[in-house]
Amino acid sequence: MVDMDLKGDAISELPDAVLHQILSFLSTRESVRTSVLSTRWRSLWSAVPSLHFYQEEFPRRESLLELVERAWAARDADVTIITFRLVVSENIDRCYVGRWLENAAERNVEEAEVEVPVGSGHDGSGIVPDSLLRCQSLRSLKLVLPLWKVVFDDGAVGPGSLTTMHLKGIQSCKSSLGTLISSCPVLQELRLEDCYFDLLKITANELKCLTVSRCIFDAYNEVVISTPKLLSFHYTSGKAQGCFIRDMANLVDASIVLFNLSPQNSSVRAWSGSEIFKGLSHASSLTITYLGNQRLSVEEHLQYLPIYLNLKYLRLNILFSRECMEAIAYMLKHMPDLEILVVHNELVWYSIIEEHISWTSKQLTGGMLNRLKEIQLGNFGSSNHETEFIEFLVKNGRIAQDHDGSSLHQNTSSARVSTATMNSRMPLSSSRRGSCEQDELCRCSGWRNALVRRLRMRMEKLKGEKTFFAGVTCNNADMKLFLVSLVLFCSLEELTSDYVVKRALNAVGSAAYLFIQMGAYRGGPNSFAVIGLASKPLHVFAKPRFICEWLPLTFHGDDNSSVTASGQTILPDWGYGRVYTVVVVNCTFSVDVGADGIGGCLVLRATTGGGSDRAAETEERFIAMEEAPGSVNVTMFSTPPKYDCLYCGSPLYGELSPQRVREWIAYHAKLFGLKSHFVIHDAGGVHRDVMEVLRPWMEKGLLTLQDVKEQERFDGYYHNQFLVLNDCLHRYKFMAKWIFVFDMDEFIYLPSETNLEPLLESFSGYTQFTIEQMPMSNTLCQFKDYGNTSRMWGIEKLVYRDARRKVRRDHKYAIQPRSASATGVHLSKNVAGPSLQETGGRIKYFHYHGTLAMRRDPCRELLNATKIFFDNTPYVLDETLRSVAGEVRMFELKMIGPRLAHARE
Repeated sequence: MVDMDLKGDAISELPDAVLHQILSFLSTRESVRTSVLSTRWRSLWSAVPSLHFYQEEFPRRESLLELVERAWAARDADVTIITFRLVVSENIDRCYVGRWLENAAERNVEEAEVEVPVGSGHDGSGIVPDSLLRCQSLRSLKLVLPLWKVVFDDGAVGPGSLTTMHLKGIQSCKSSLGTLISSCPVLQELRLEDCYFDLLKITANELKCLTVSRCIFDAYNEVVISTPKLLSFHYTSGKAQGCFIRDMANLVDASIVLFNLSPQNSSVRAWSGSEIFKGLSHASSLTITYLGNQRLSVEEHLQYLPIYLNLKYLRLNILFSRECMEAIAYMLKHMPDLEILVVHNELVWYSIIEEHISWTSKQLTGGMLNRLKEIQLGNFGSSNHETEFIEFLVKNGRIAQDHDGSSLHQNTSSARVSTATMNSRMPLSSSRRGSCEQDELCRCSGWRNALVRRLRMRMEKLKGEKTFFAGVTCNNADMKLFLVSLVLFCSLEELTSDYVVKRALNAVGSAAYLFIQMGAYRGGPNSFAVIGLASKPLHVFAKPRFICEWLPLTFHGDDNSSVTASGQTILPDWGYGRVYTVVVVNCTFSVDVGADGIGGCLVLRATTGGGSDRAAETEERFIAMEEAPGSVNVTMFSTPPKYDCLYCGSPLYGELSPQRVREWIAYHAKLFGLKSHFVIHDAGGVHRDVMEVLRPWMEKGLLTLQDVKEQERFDGYYHNQFLVLNDCLHRYKFMAKWIFVFDMDEFIYLPSETNLEPLLESFSGYTQFTIEQMPMSNTLCQFKDYGNTSRMWGIEKLVYRDARRKVRRDHKYAIQPRSASATGVHLSKNVAGPSLQETGGRIKYFHYHGTLAMRRDPCRELLNATKIFFDNTPYVLDETLRSVAGEVRMFELKMIGPRLAHARE
């Protein structure tokens, strides 16, 4: 061999780790070939963290087997495998495949992908190695192993890092696969294809995408799916004894193929329509393919259809019939915000039987298509029931009217109806449609003419209305006719005749959201509060409105069980808002709602009030809150609260000092007592060191940490401080007698009392009281502490108080939340009952401004005086909190032990 090591070979001089990374982008066969380059490269391939084997690169199967075996033999057992990929097209003994997967698991593989054909093995099947299914380093698992089995016992520890799992051709023994899935705490993507299950129960709290395709189930077992964070769901498998879809509140996109549905009152639960449709009710995009040999019926399958408040896009692939039209109309009534409707007829043309019975007498009224913008119809003929269906969609999609004829909501967007191009499935000769084989235009003349007749009859009614109706195109010739008709139709628009150039403005996008919800909470048996952000200019210069609606769980869209009320808005940020202002919407109904325990949802309708576009009133309708049956306990509104005191903290941001946080929590936990609770809001300031300080108190149940970093997306005042505080007020309204609002660089002090209980009892006749500020220096310390300040708490060493008189002092406050409808940073202006502005010095707070975000020893000046002027400000020595620091230290040690003894500045 010729040694090709050259001084000018810059690549060979790179570190091994870099060369391993380069080789990982090649297949293993290609990386092995680099071993002939030089002695430097001879063994590099054996430590590459990725093994990729593709049979298409090998002339013979034996060559592939030889290289795989050689690769494992050359690799040390302690060398980690990042990726193992094997794709073969010929049969390989299952013993090889199983052993390779075990080798990958032993080397802490992170991504495993294996694809083998049907029949790999002596008996055509194998068992997925148990070590692979328990591998804690595994992040992605993709197996195409036809007839291989998964065996996973209850209680076994699954792959704790697995986020992606694709299985194809796998068989699950009993409930093994469901047990495996539930043991993957961070699983986000699951795809099952051509698999066989005795029993399938999918429970995954973090799952985002789920696809179940062409799988086969035991006919007598159920399919149960519980995935609360699922965003995408696609199900195209055979039926099971019962399909139960639960906890999909975040669902965005869904598609499902249904076969025969059992009636609502049937004892057979196979594919119960109510169970399936209820589980998909949160989707914004939904595709339903119904391939049953029985007609889809309202009475038998859709009687308990839920309200689809989020649905914008609906596609129905269905065997179209007159009875089917009634089912579709009934479904549309439960989809008030639908914008795009696609209906594709799965019937072949020759199987359509003309149905002369009109269904218009049974059509549903009430303007269920208020927001419909586009209708697409595919594979439609020209039968009476099909053209009647088109007319129904156009009529109900333009203007929604109530029963007395008055316009409730006008669709400002143009409605559009289109169909797929008709194809050769339509017969060229038919006694019903006439004979015109040579004329392509004549193929769809029956369809077109029926539609044109209805257009002409409605033409006069359409004058003056901003409605655009696109016709049906069959081919180029028909397209020309359609375009001519469109030009004539558009001529109905009013044209100026005095040579004035009339200009139009093109509006694109939006500058701010109409409403951004943070939380919604009950305020009583008949009231709710919805807290969020809204466009500040809109609320300053327009009159946006909120309409509240309560829909009980038994609501079917055509009864009177829903209740409506006007939402009363409160803007508690006193004009401090920026792009967004805080809005608290109070929904108070005339009767109790949901107190009967049947469950329901609070729907909020938010309007622009003409502020964004005076020509168009924009309205958004969304679910603000949902209540499960039996989840409301009305006694909570009258029973004593759980906590005497609760702290609502402003959003924490920046590089916070763990030591300052430590002493603040210990001090106030001692002051407030064990019947108190602290709610901390993280806006980016709770880094790892701060989290270590908070964790012991969280474990004690005295502190709750809420991650509110998402609010940083929206430009509000001071990290949306008012938003967070108002959410905290209503969230804990019935859990605390008093809620305290102050910051983490402020320490409450009682000059004459030893604890808060007698003070709060004396203030019980007031809804809120203010707390006087005592500003402290954040840099001045005593000279006698020289050399010891790094080991002292902040309240021990910062002992100089600002002694100025007649200057503005910011107050903080405490409030009885049951008497408040909104709150602020320094005071609430929305309370029922008197407020106490002066407490006679009975309660104060020492303010160490800026020290919370100071990750260093704050002492910058060491003084030996009781009074001093510093930077033109008078200071006096005040060792009030220094005198109690020792007691606070002992309290912390008693409560959580020495865990925080090494907390840093």
